[in-house]
Amino acid sequence: MEDTEATLGQNIRRIREAAGLSQAQVADAMVEAGVEGFYPQTVLKVEKGTRALKFVEGLELAAVLGVEPRDLYKTTPWAAALAELQAGLKLIERRRNRYFQAMYDLAVVQGQVRQVLGDESRWEGIVTPQELAVVRDRAFESPEQTFRAGVEWMNGVAGEVPSPLAHWQEGGDGQHQEA
Repeated sequence: MEDTEATLGQNIRRIREAAGLSQAQVADAMVEAGVEGFYPQTVLKVEKGTRALKFVEGLELAAVLGVEPRDLYKTTPWAAALAELQAGLKLIERRRNRYFQAMYDLAVVQGQVRQVLGDESRWEGIVTPQELAVVRDRAFESPEQTFRAGVEWMNGVAGEVPSPLAHWQEGGDGQHQEA
């Protein structure tokens, strides 16, 4: 029994780490899935092999980690590697979804920027009509370019404005990579 629990715990830890999840995130997801009393300490004990995993907990944990329940118990190196790969793919999917959500949010902001820039009376005495025209022209570019143009303009008007996109960095090929 000890060897099974130890193997199970090692597999869970590897898969959880490959999925980019903390023990607290796994515990929260388990509670959201309806497993009561599943705390970060519970995840730690299961990973160490000092607490047995109940059947229903195993089913929910596999779902949280994005693998099949049987993957938690596999002992061959290739099977464990496959489970880690599946968890890694789930992490990539979550990051891709966050990226698309951020792009959607930027498109919404772009629409709001266009509305605000359309009201010229609002900006009288703050910026020249020429400056406003430049920013308005840039508002019809991509959402990210619009956001960057707005931050540049606001930096000039109001001093340094922290960018919510600070955790993104420009890649060499023009694409973005998470920092």
